[in-house]
Parts: sequence; C-alpha cells; structure tokens
Amino acid sequence: MLRTAIIVAIAAVVGTGCQTPTGPTGPHVQDVLIAKGVPVAQTEINGVPTMCVVDTGNASFVVSEDFGGTAWTGFGEPDVVDITSLVVAGWQFSGGAITGSDAVFSIWEDELGVEDIGCVLGNGVLGVTRFTVDYAHSRIELADPNARVMTPEGLTGDELVIDAIYDELLLVGSVNIADDFDGIFAFDSGAGFVTLAPETYSDLDSPPTLSEQGEIPYGTLSSMSVLDNSVTDVAFITWDDPQIPAIESVVGLRVDGTVGASLLAGYAVTWDFPNGQMMLRPYEDDVRTGVFTTLSDELGF
Repeated sequence: MLRTAIIVAIAAVVGTGCQTPTGPTGPHVQDVLIAKGVPVAQTEINGVPTMCVVDTGNASFVVSEDFGGTAWTGFGEPDVVDITSLVVAGWQFSGGAITGSDAVFSIWEDELGVEDIGCVLGNGVLGVTRFTVDYAHSRIELADPNARVMTPEGLTGDELVIDAIYDELLLVGSVNIADDFDGIFAFDSGAGFVTLAPETYSDLDSPPTLSEQGEIPYGTLSSMSVLDNSVTDVAFITWDDPQIPAIESVVGLRVDGTVGASLLAGYAVTWDFPNGQMMLRPYEDDVRTGVFTTLSDELGF
C-alpha cells in the first residue's frame, strides 16, 4: 500500500518546510501526472529537475539524499537541509526539507510506476497556499491565500465547503459512509483509495464484504457523502495504518481513516490551508475510472 514505509511521524516533523513563495502573479497552474490517483509534479529543486509526489497527508517537505543530509529513520531529530530554490507551478519557494532514504523513494516509484521521484511535496510547502487538484484534467494549482482558485471545465456549479479541523498543517473533516456512519477523515492527496481503520469498518451497520489482495482487505462502499453530495461505489482498504494514530495525536480526536482518490477524484478538490477549509466541487461526469482502474489491479501488492 502507498506510504506504508513512508511513515514520517506527522507531529514530529511539523515546522520543516518552505517560506511564503515568490515569483510572478498567478494563475499558478501546472499539468501533472495522476499516477494511480496520486498527483506527481515535475519541479526544480536547487536547479535540478525533480519529480515530486504531491501529498497532503505528509506534514513536511521531504527530499532525497541527493540534496544532502542523512536520511531520517523515524527516530530522533531529522536532518534539515537548506533548499534555496523549489520551483513548482510557477512559484519559487525556499526553506528547509527533511532528507528521506533512497529506499523510500524507490517504494514510491514502484507503487506509482513513475521513475526518478526525488521528493515528497507535503504541507510544509502546500500549507502556505490554497492547493487544488483538478483530477479530471490532471492539473494542480497553488494559489495565494486571498486569490480565487481555478474553475475547471465540467463542474456542476456546486461548492461543498467543509470547515475542517486544522492543526499542524492537516485538514481533517466529517464524511458520511452509506448513510449510517459519520466519521472524521484526513483528506489525503497522496492516497489512491479510502482507508478505513479496522474499528471503523466494524462500526458500520452493514459492512461490505471484504476481499484480500496481498493480505490487505479491501472492498467497495455503497456510498460516501460530503455534506449532501454522495459518491457511489467507493473503493476502500482496511488495515492498521500507522499514519492514523499519528494524526489522532495531532488533532486530539478519533480519526476513522483517510480519504483518497477513490472518493476525491469525483471532485476538483481545494485544500485551503490558510483558512482551514476543504472545498470540493463535483464534476458533471464521474471521472474516477479515468484516474485508476480496479482496486486489485492498482493496489500494487
């Protein structure tokens, strides 16, 4: 599963990231690769072209050992390397980054099928912006906190705005499952699928039948709803994701799972970090099948 070996302890690494960006005024829109539901962007780091996973489930900014420092093992204080220039979506950032091991980036490459990944662009960068993923058109936007976000073609015109729990550069909010369970979920652009904690799955009134692929149980939820907008046939996995206790320690609440592209790709999704909100704008057509195919094919176990 994505990020099983990329457990950057969320609460521990907050504070490593980049300063407010400089550069030409917007729109700061960039075409990206959507790889198994996860956006991967071409960037430049200290002048070196670098493929970056764009991951709102990671509170920091992580770069490969090619940029210096000793890879963090998850214990003690991580090395923070100086990034004089990160260029993404027409903006230039600067600041500190954690060094990740080459093994971690190899796992991302294998699981996403993308070569030469050299950074994870987390909320240490994204957190100073209103960040949008336009799944239908394979684009991202990093907007100024006071700027309008882009309006992709093919939207219904509805806007679903969630006042999210916002702590330590995480956006966590309420999502309904199959009209019988309201849960708290982290909104995660670095996840291809919805993840349910095992206790959340057990708490469902009518839990769907599970199958297994590589010993990870998976299934399909009949629906998930954000506010009054419902998406049907949502692929999910259920396992003891070590990311979830880390998120719980930050927000101080039970967290029932993470929401990834099997739900989010039905929307143009904006993580409005400065204002502590999520905005989901539904597409007229369900484009999720264009983002990934079947669960068993795409999990990559």
